[in-house]
Amino acid sequence: MAEVDAVGLERSVEPGALDADPYATSSARSDVMPLMLNKAVRAKIQEMHAEVERSISLQESAVSRIRAVCAERDQLTSTLEHHQQQVALLNAEREALSSQCEHLAAVCQDMSVELKKFQNDVMHCEASKQKLETDIAIARAEARDLCNQLDIVTSSPDWRFVRKLRGLRYAVTRYSDLLTGRFQNPLFDADWYARAYPDVGLANVNPYKHYVKHGQFEGRQPNAYFDPSWYRMQNPDVAASPIDPLDHYLKFGGREGRRPHPLFPLESMNEGLSSENQKNGKKTPLEIYLSQIREVSTKI
Repeated sequence: MAEVDAVGLERSVEPGALDADPYATSSARSDVMPLMLNKAVRAKIQEMHAEVERSISLQESAVSRIRAVCAERDQLTSTLEHHQQQVALLNAEREALSSQCEHLAAVCQDMSVELKKFQNDVMHCEASKQKLETDIAIARAEARDLCNQLDIVTSSPDWRFVRKLRGLRYAVTRYSDLLTGRFQNPLFDADWYARAYPDVGLANVNPYKHYVKHGQFEGRQPNAYFDPSWYRMQNPDVAASPIDPLDHYLKFGGREGRRPHPLFPLESMNEGLSSENQKNGKKTPLEIYLSQIREVSTKI
């Protein structure tokens, strides 16, 4: 028979030893009971330790899960804060867009008012245009009637007789001014005329009187930049008139933008004319050109 000592080690008991000694049997039984209790306690303790270890393992697993949940919560919190910031930015952009929409709405309203005003102006312009077209048609009809009447008048013998009288009157006036010296065209260059036509100098006559009486009809130029024959060909109204081409240019042609000579730099002269001179029409481009040439020649 096996026997357990105080330290939990089994020791052998011979058979019959307990039966031979009842006291010994009772004593042995009393020794075995605590040992058995200690073994049960140790087993219970071991079980409790195992349970505690399981609990600790479960706690550690729970802590790990809690930490993971906390990390996930922190990440979600950060994501939420980021989304909140984006929402705030979007709200700010929405407010800005709302303000812009209000401004655009106000602008559209103003433009709508301006558009209505413009449409009214267009309608008014259309009405004015129609009225002007009607007036132009009436004026053209009147102009045609006047032209017809003018053709009838100018084709009449009386008109041709009056025209001859007017030409004679102009010629008499010009010769009278020439003889009395009351007028000399400032565009006439006497020195140049005498050099260009030596026969005038040899005849010992006044260059300007020679030009008025003979030169203009012979195609002679009063200066280097005016060609009377070319001027008549370019201006049929001047050719049909008894007026001297040089006088016509001085009184009318220069201010009307007519070219005095085929090589005259009219465009550059018009650009160089002052606004005041163009407005008041004090001098013709040829007069200014001749004065500039005289200034340059005197400096040289």
